Amino acid sequence: MRLDTTGSIVVEVAVVLCGSLAGAVLAQALRRHRRETGLVDPRRIPSLLARSPDQREALLRESQREAFRGWRIGIPALAVALAMTLGATAAVVARAYSLPPDSAWFRALLAGAIAGLGAFPARLAITAYVRRYVERRIRIGEPPSNPPLQPASLPVSKP
Repeated sequence: MRLDTTGSIVVEVAVVLCGSLAGAVLAQALRRHRRETGLVDPRRIPSLLARSPDQREALLRESQREAFRGWRIGIPALAVALAMTLGATAAVVARAYSLPPDSAWFRALLAGAIAGLGAFPARLAITAYVRRYVERRIRIGEPPSNPPLQPASLPVSKP
């Protein structure tokens, strides 16, 4: 491997990382402004399943706001940017070493597939991170004003 090839790969990877991080932070800020849940998968948080959809959404939104407050808004963005950079790096290395046929479509497919595979563990990690905040809000009694749904077979106890 020649030094100029290594240097050009590092520069290309740095450009992709900076660009994808900036775009992902902007997308995360827009999601937060529009009150969307983003990358968090509510089905992977068992504490939310016993609640009504409105309670689930409100609790998840508040927990996400607490989990990604301030500078931590960049945590999901960093996970997405790293997945995108990993895919772009594979495409750049493939082009530098001429491993597959030199095709832009192949490199785009390779980058997209690796970024997609990298986004799955990123989503799992982000969901696990937010789960701690959801469970803490439930444990300390800060859920939304409505109580959780009771199963039909159990009698509802009144306080």
